[in-house]
Amino acid sequence: MVEKKALREKEELEAQTLFVRNIGYETNAEKFLEFMKKFGEVKYAVLCKSPVEDGPPHKGTGFVRFKDDKSAVELLELSKKVEETMDSERKSDRLKQPVKESVISSLSLLKNEIELDGRRLIVKPSLSKSDAGEVREKQKAEEVIKKKEEDKRNLNMAKEGLLSEENWIHNEPLPKAALELRQRLYMSKDKALKASSNLYVSKNRIQIRNLPRKEFFEPEVKELIRVVISEWRKTLTENEKKI
Repeated sequence: MVEKKALREKEELEAQTLFVRNIGYETNAEKFLEFMKKFGEVKYAVLCKSPVEDGPPHKGTGFVRFKDDKSAVELLELSKKVEETMDSERKSDRLKQPVKESVISSLSLLKNEIELDGRRLIVKPSLSKSDAGEVREKQKAEEVIKKKEEDKRNLNMAKEGLLSEENWIHNEPLPKAALELRQRLYMSKDKALKASSNLYVSKNRIQIRNLPRKEFFEPEVKELIRVVISEWRKTLTENEKKI
C-alpha cells in the first residue's frame, strides 16, 4: 500500500510539473512566476540557473508546478496547439500556398497567450531524472542511426587508415617525410570529397600508394596485405575480432 501511494504521488507530481523552454534572458523569476499564475494556481515556478558565473542569468529554461493536473494539461494543450498551427503555416510557406486569414488570426491570438517578454514559450511534460536519461540515450542512438542513413557517401570512413601517431604497427617510428606524405594524401582526398558530391568512400576497396617501383607485383601486394592484416588482428581484443 505504501509503495502504491508513493507511486501515485510521484505520478501526480510529474503530471502537475512542466518543463518550459525559450525563456528570454530579460525574464526574471518573479516575472516567470506571475506569468504562470495566468494558467492556474502555482506551487512553484523556477528558472534553471546558468552554470557560467559571468554568463546569462539563467539557461533559458525553467520548471512550473501547478496545484492541479487540469491547469498543467491546459497549458500543455495550448503550447501544442501553437506548435501545430506554426508547423502548418511553415508547411504552407514551403509549398508556396496562401495561408488562410483565419489561421493567421488564430495563431496571433494563441501566440499572445503564451508569449512572455516577446518570447514564445515552449512547454513540455517534465521528466524524472531516470526518464530524462533514457530519453537522451534514445535521442543519441537515433542521431547515430540518422547520420548513418544520411551518409550514403560513407564520409565517416574517410579517416580510416590515417596515422595520427608516430608509430606504425611494429612500434617503429615512421620517418617525418613518410608521415608528411600520408598527411598530404589525406588532405588531397578530403579536398576532392568536399569538391564533388559524386565521389564517395568505398566500403570494400582500398588504394595502396607509394609501393616499390621494382620487383613488386600482384603476389607481393597480396603478401603485404596478408601481413598487415595479420599484425593488425593481433592488436584487437576477442570482442573486437567478433565484430
